[in-house]
Amino acid sequence: MPKGIVQFFNAHKGYGFVTPVDEPTTKVFIHKSELATFLVTNEIPESSFTEGYPIEYDLGDKKSKYDNAINLRVPAPLHV
Repeated sequence: MPKGIVQFFNAHKGYGFVTPVDEPTTKVFIHKSELATFLVTNEIPESSFTEGYPIEYDLGDKKSKYDNAINLRVPAPLHV
């Protein structure tokens, strides 16, 4: 279960990227559909999902040059 930090998320465009804690030179893609489920499930306002937000996720099928984050979760304490 990888952990990462939100590097970028654009709500208007509907996507963003996470930087994995254990591979800081890579990016993982987040689509708005995964984020919507995460926000509702955890009762988190979209405005708080900004750069630096810690996240836990599973890796889905690679749909572009980036791995795809799915099943987003609030992580256990994250030590960066």
